[in-house]
Amino acid sequence: MPNSNKLRGNLTISSFFSPVRVTGSAGAAANAARSVSAENGSRYYENAVNETFREFGPPTKKLKLDVNSKALAHSRSESNVLLTAADKLSRWRFVEPSCSTHIESLGQNKEPTSDGISEESVDQSFEELQRHEAFRRTLLSGDVLSRNFGYLSETASRPEAYLEWKQDFSASGAGGEVAETEFQRDRANSISDDSDLEEIQQQDKGEGEGLIRFSLLKYSAHSAEDNGRKAKVPADCTKPAFRSEAKGKANEKAVGPSGLPYTPLEEQIIELKRNYPGVLLIVEVGYKLKFFGEDARIASRHLNVACFPDRNFLTAMVPVHRLHVHVRTLISAGYKVGVVRQTETRALKAMSSNASKPFTRKLTGVYTASTWVETLSAGGGMDGDVDANGPGNLANHSLVAIVEKSEDSKNNTEERVTIGIVCVQVSTGQVIWDQFEDTRMRSELETRLAHYSPIEILMPPKGRLSRLTEKIMKYTAGKGTSDGRPIRTERWPEDQILSYNEALNVATETVQTSKQADEAAKSAMLAIILSLPHLALLSFAACVSHLKSFGLDALFQRAFNFSSFASRSTMLLTANTLKNLEIFRNGTDGREKGSLLWLVDRSQTAMGKRLLRKWLGQPLTDMKALRHRLAAVEEVVDKSSQSATLGKALRLLNGLPDLEQGLARLSYGRSSPSEFSKILIALNRVTTEFDFKRASDVPLSSQMLTDGIFSLSEGREVCKQALSAISVVAAREDNKMDLFADPEQFPLLQDVKVLLSVNETEFNEHLKELRIELKRPSLQYTTVADKEYLVEVRKGDANKVPSTWIRINSTTKMVRFHSPRIVALIKQRDQLKETLQLEADNAYKTFVQEFMNTYIPLRNVVASLATLDALNCLARLASLPNFCRPEMVESHAESTGLIELEDFRHPMSEAMHISHYVPNSIKLGETGSKGILLTGSNMGGKSSTVRAIALCVILAQCGAYVPARSARLSLHDSVLTRMGASDDLANGRSTFRVEIEETAEILRAATGRSLVILDELGRGTSTNDGTAVAYAVLRELMSRPIYRCPTTLFITHYFSLGSVASLPDLQGRLVNMYMAYSEQVDEETGRQEIIFLYRLRKGMANSSFGIHCASLAGLPEPLLQEATSQAERFEQEVEQRWKERHHKHLARIAKALWGSPKGQLTEGLNFVLQDVAIASSHRRIHAWAQCKYATYQ
Repeated sequence: MPNSNKLRGNLTISSFFSPVRVTGSAGAAANAARSVSAENGSRYYENAVNETFREFGPPTKKLKLDVNSKALAHSRSESNVLLTAADKLSRWRFVEPSCSTHIESLGQNKEPTSDGISEESVDQSFEELQRHEAFRRTLLSGDVLSRNFGYLSETASRPEAYLEWKQDFSASGAGGEVAETEFQRDRANSISDDSDLEEIQQQDKGEGEGLIRFSLLKYSAHSAEDNGRKAKVPADCTKPAFRSEAKGKANEKAVGPSGLPYTPLEEQIIELKRNYPGVLLIVEVGYKLKFFGEDARIASRHLNVACFPDRNFLTAMVPVHRLHVHVRTLISAGYKVGVVRQTETRALKAMSSNASKPFTRKLTGVYTASTWVETLSAGGGMDGDVDANGPGNLANHSLVAIVEKSEDSKNNTEERVTIGIVCVQVSTGQVIWDQFEDTRMRSELETRLAHYSPIEILMPPKGRLSRLTEKIMKYTAGKGTSDGRPIRTERWPEDQILSYNEALNVATETVQTSKQADEAAKSAMLAIILSLPHLALLSFAACVSHLKSFGLDALFQRAFNFSSFASRSTMLLTANTLKNLEIFRNGTDGREKGSLLWLVDRSQTAMGKRLLRKWLGQPLTDMKALRHRLAAVEEVVDKSSQSATLGKALRLLNGLPDLEQGLARLSYGRSSPSEFSKILIALNRVTTEFDFKRASDVPLSSQMLTDGIFSLSEGREVCKQALSAISVVAAREDNKMDLFADPEQFPLLQDVKVLLSVNETEFNEHLKELRIELKRPSLQYTTVADKEYLVEVRKGDANKVPSTWIRINSTTKMVRFHSPRIVALIKQRDQLKETLQLEADNAYKTFVQEFMNTYIPLRNVVASLATLDALNCLARLASLPNFCRPEMVESHAESTGLIELEDFRHPMSEAMHISHYVPNSIKLGETGSKGILLTGSNMGGKSSTVRAIALCVILAQCGAYVPARSARLSLHDSVLTRMGASDDLANGRSTFRVEIEETAEILRAATGRSLVILDELGRGTSTNDGTAVAYAVLRELMSRPIYRCPTTLFITHYFSLGSVASLPDLQGRLVNMYMAYSEQVDEETGRQEIIFLYRLRKGMANSSFGIHCASLAGLPEPLLQEATSQAERFEQEVEQRWKERHHKHLARIAKALWGSPKGQLTEGLNFVLQDVAIASSHRRIHAWAQCKYATYQ
């Protein structure tokens, strides 16, 4: 072997494994140490080999197997292998790496050795020999070496692993440095942080104590028996390893799919998956996050990461700093994700009795789309954006729990049920409850689901909900959210079905054990719980139990967050109304653009947008509250640029974070110091802007504005105290250790800081000692590659350092060491830093809890800001051209359902830049008319007109201005719509059945203060049946008593229904109107052309002009000609039938007039007149019959 070119003190693997014979005084000491090693080799061989490979890496020469494969295959006895290892180990020795020679060259022997190296080439003192002997004894002691046992077996059984290691090892050098030996700081207890090394160690431990999975590696250029040999890998290296027969079957390990036993890490994974079924687990392994098994497949599919087999599991990995991004992606895809963390730190683990075992791991966080609160929104266009379709938008979706009870148990039907429902918006802490009766259509349930917009549904076990309700929930979950995300469903287990008393105990226990609420808050919360209806309480208890597993039960401890869905002061817009009138989403692609919310929303904060959405979905029915809101909007419109107070208040909205969500995160204990400081700074800016002593001091006339601006200063003192107690600079850096300005506020934290200062002082004192010892007055510690407190020594002086120093790394000129004192101080410092981190976390948690005890005034400030933002949105809408403030009148018998609109327009159509929008006027209610029968041609604007009327009503009752020249309206308690045509395949309902069932719900729900819109009812069946159904429904609505007769807008193409308005018993309640048009003849083609005027006119249309619309749609000319001829033929046939029927009717009338007694005559003639009015569209016949009847009377 050629001489080594390395300088003194540079240890190599080859010199370490060189077999030697030692003579002389030095040899005597060495042989004595060698004999001790021989006696204890059976204990040390695993440690030696593994520690050598961990510290030095694999040898840089070809691997040679000391025990060949044949011998290993026949050696079933563990003791034989141990003896062989001990014998080889007794000849291992450190030799000066600058010379590849034998130790016997030392002393008096000056003859050349077998390598041709003379004594003159060796300059090694006895002190150096002692240093190497001490290092060798240190290396061969301690349990820590056995933890690297698997690395050797991997290298022996798979030689290509060495090549992979060599590439990594070569690439690890930087700036000319060659990383060499990093000695174990803590021989007995230190644990490697590298995830791969930990897995290898665990794989080794999984084989059992008696498992021999390796062959001793010997690399020696001096051994004659090894010269010229090539590395050989035993044929059975990759087969299942031998097991000690003494262990027996009791210690047999379970074998995985790969044929290899499960490692401790894999056993941990199996146990975690068993404990948390249905949860996609992300496991922290060292500095990586890993997925295992089927979870790895899912992660690979959704996160676009590699999925590969690793021993007994498929594995996928993601970096730690991207955890929140990947979790959001997975929960947006509908998964329940759990994060498993290592619960031990490196330094503290080294001090525990668990030092030699794998890291303990626990589930530290579980997330779903409805419970994700790990990020803070930054403004109105952030996570709170209702129209954000990406996976990040999770802030506005809710968790819904449902419980049901049948009301027809005697008849064993599912027609009528009572449903209890609770909706939880985790991101803001809002809890909404309701209990209601529902019919077969489950329209009430669908309405609430449309308002709640759930992204997760919590249901009882199968069989606990009726078949119809199950269908509705399945359909809702199947279609997903409006922005395309799946809705996750979960059922609570059978053993969690609670009685009323059990549910009450669960709810009250959550409040009573609260650490964040004072006694007054607890009393208020208990009062709300006791007031909940039976089924609503069961749903509430299910939510509490469910969210406890997420650590989010704190949101049930604030009475301020609770509200009832069914409020007496708001209008209920059904799911069909929200869809048909495009309140939140347009009907084309389901996006927000083109909806009423899109038109009105000019919010600057996320909480303002949420409040505005609530206002649009629940218009006011309380006249006093509505007038207050209208007055506030008017004052913002008139004085926003004139009033300094109002202008200053509106400017506060700029740049605010989502304070509502931030307070919720603080109550859950999920906010970081940077988020906390951001919230504090924003609240401090808001609360210090005004200093009014009383609400009457605010120079504004609107009570809503004065109350809102005055309440902004409520939390001023709280915010000032909290802000003065922390360091904003440290908070922005998420530095909890230096967060608090007063060191006496948390004495334990300060004590640990003092100990760290003492530790730093000891480092400085030791540096002074090192300067004296090394005779270098200017010596300073060096930090290289995260290795701190390194002592740099020139290579020529490396042999002068004490033998107890530990060599860390080197360059071409310098060698870096740690003294034993430095090693002890670093260990002490690491333990103190981890203790400091724990104390800082506890101090921060305590500080936030104390701050949240003042939740109510802070929540009032946030509510006032949201109100100002929503009012500003309505004011900006009112500033648009041709918008007016509506005049709201009290409802009474004469003005119930009053709608007087002059030159009204469709607000969204106008905003979408539809040119030349034609305004219209309408007047209903005060003159006795309660309905309009609207006919007209296709594409004539009928549906757009009735939608515009309904939107004007909704905007007015939201407190907004309406798109009209003038508006005079009474309060409506609901807007009920039946528009469009669609089937329901999920529930097995045809188009016509959907129409009829929705109409039946409207008939049941409509009151004298309702606005009803029915668009082309009956078109889903034959003309005769459709006409009959439409007639029956229209007459039913119009013939009700005046206090129960709803305001009705009825669109139809059945022109025969126009005679309903002339029925004597309707007393003029129905007005016939049509959309005007103009007929012209094209001079070139001779075809009749229709020009739509989009104007409302009294009377009936003559035709629907369907062929004209077909022409506009681009149907071929031959088809149009054929359709025209067929239409003419059908009209002639119909005219002939009418004439025949008219003769029969006249005959019946004549017989009734002159051929019957007077009593029978009156009754018979009444029937005939009604029949004529329905069947005949010729007004002359109807008028003649009426005249004859009047003459007879």
